[in-house]
Amino acid sequence: MFNNSFYKLFIYEQRSIMKQRLLSVILLCMLFIGIANAQQRQVSGKVTSASEGSPLAGVSVRVDGTNTATQTDGNGDYSIAVSKENAVLVFSYIGYSSQRVNLGNQSTVNIQLTSTDNELEEVIVTALGVKREKRELGYSAEQVDSKTINKASAVNIANGLQGKVSGLNVTTNNSGVFEDVKINLRGIRSLTGNNNPLLVLDGIQMDIKYLSSINPNDVENISVLKGAAAAAIYGPDARNGVFLVTTKSGNEVTSVNLSHSTQWQNISFFPKLQKQFGQGADGEIIPIENWSWGPAYDGSIANIGPELEDGTQQTTPYVGTDERQKFYDTGITNQTNLSLNAKNFFLSLENADIKGIVPGDKNRRNGIRLNSKREFGIFRAAANFNYTQQNYNVYNQAGQENYYTAQNTGGNDGLFSQLINTPAHIPLTKYKDYKNDIFSTYDHWFTDYGINPYFSLGNWRRHGKKQDLLTNIELGLKPTDWLDFTYRASLTSRGIAERYITEGVKETPFGASRGKTAITSALEEYNYNQNVLTSDLFASVNTPINEDLIFKGILGTAVRQNEYRNTSVGADNLVIPELYNIGIRTGILTGASNG
Repeated sequence: MFNNSFYKLFIYEQRSIMKQRLLSVILLCMLFIGIANAQQRQVSGKVTSASEGSPLAGVSVRVDGTNTATQTDGNGDYSIAVSKENAVLVFSYIGYSSQRVNLGNQSTVNIQLTSTDNELEEVIVTALGVKREKRELGYSAEQVDSKTINKASAVNIANGLQGKVSGLNVTTNNSGVFEDVKINLRGIRSLTGNNNPLLVLDGIQMDIKYLSSINPNDVENISVLKGAAAAAIYGPDARNGVFLVTTKSGNEVTSVNLSHSTQWQNISFFPKLQKQFGQGADGEIIPIENWSWGPAYDGSIANIGPELEDGTQQTTPYVGTDERQKFYDTGITNQTNLSLNAKNFFLSLENADIKGIVPGDKNRRNGIRLNSKREFGIFRAAANFNYTQQNYNVYNQAGQENYYTAQNTGGNDGLFSQLINTPAHIPLTKYKDYKNDIFSTYDHWFTDYGINPYFSLGNWRRHGKKQDLLTNIELGLKPTDWLDFTYRASLTSRGIAERYITEGVKETPFGASRGKTAITSALEEYNYNQNVLTSDLFASVNTPINEDLIFKGILGTAVRQNEYRNTSVGADNLVIPELYNIGIRTGILTGASNG
């Protein structure tokens, strides 16, 4: 009995101790929950459109600096837990400007987001980079955004603007690897002078030729000022209008973008050439003639060119073909862009590899852009850097023109002249190997009155490197709401180094008997350097005089320094073929220098 009573007493004491411990644990958990609730609070509200007043569903709401985030529901309502004392809510939505709200002690925050599309329609970047509402302008101005410019993945900004701005005419000068264009705003103002508009990049004036050095994917927007009043502040350089280009400078949301595009290019129009009559004159086949006044094509086998030294005679079916149209290649452009967009920071890399329609022509463009800006209270600072390099190898038409000028014969119209003066039955595309194929060589070309177009492409070449550096800094001070000071300094630099190469060929006795003369191996080196320094300081005033009258004005000064130099040196008689060194030559050097 004693032992049994002791056992019961022991169990009862153990149960009492366990109850006390369990109660302590429950009280401790309640204490922790109470502390957590004291540190967190719920913030709720509604997000609507500023223009329409309708609720916006799917708006991102996040606590800045944390991973806490939510989205608005179908009625635009949201609720989010906030634990930080000085928390900041960030509201962001596609197509609308982001907003940041310092909460303080607020538990209800209602937000109206403004559409970015409306901002682009109402606000336009004008002279000196000043933003004005479109309804305030007394002249014609249009703004085009980045999405519109890059809709067709244009390599050149000018081509991206074609058809996007009223009164803007963009004409392609040639279909080569440089995509040179001519730009006119509201027609031609001068028959003999310059009709190009002025380019202003991030507030810095420069020649419109630098437009091709700007990656279209780096552009935030372009404002086109058409009237004289719009461009009056830039002086006579802007008499033909102004292109105000603003590049990207960062975004609230960090993003990395990678894009690639491939474009193909073909001859869109080739003159219609007859394919009824063949080589010769007065109805008779003349094998060495380049005229097409011979008898009608009949499908027989006809001789081409003279009989060679060893008795070989080239023949072909006497039938009209499309060989001349097949001479040009299909041009291919591969463009790759990589960009990093962050708050107050933008970095982009570009590579464009261009193969032209003229066989052997190519150009590779590489570029880098770095933009950054910061604000420190009433102070602000920004820096922009853009470097572009092009390496190209193209046919030098001027070399062939100089050859024909020295021969005192025709053919000065370049490569196309050789094509249209080739009879339709000549198998033109078989003559690409002008060094090894006997019928393709300089001496054995079928006609006495022209040269193989493929020989022209290989014999006269232009190799070059073009480098553009566009950089500027901007400092600002805004001491009051109505007064703003801006200082800009910039360097615009271009360097071009080119080599004009003539491969050269010696005539054989057979070639000399046909009137062929030697083409000496030659080299000309050309260098162009330009540096433009600018310095702008101006103050802008924007203050209301009364309820109906606002005073806006700009006062400032601008200084520009322009330095350039052209230098060329050449040797017309290189001693060793295909060794292009002006030091290994006979005769004196040619050249000039000015600047």
